Amino acid sequence: MFNPSSRYYGLPDKVTELPSGKKITYKGRRLLPPLASLSKIGEATVQAGERLDSLAAKHLGDPLRFWQLCDSHDVLNPAELEQPGQTIIITSLIVDNKV
Repeated sequence: MFNPSSRYYGLPDKVTELPSGKKITYKGRRLLPPLASLSKIGEATVQAGERLDSLAAKHLGDPLRFWQLCDSHDVLNPAELEQPGQTIIITSLIVDNKV
């Protein structure tokens, strides 16, 4: 259902049952390692008009991995990392989504 570069790829399906007996399937929670445990592999200075997906394409090889940059900075909104002049740390975020 999810592309292999998705943050949700490989997460287990969970099922909950409502009092009515109806079953609802959803994705399990994605847990991140402590940010301090991530290895820095580079950094980038955001240029005017640059977006997180273009930074991910340039530094991680896939624009769909923009979420990895967000996770590495404990940020939910990508726009927080798109300020011109801001330095973005590129980390080797390896998450075992099967946990």
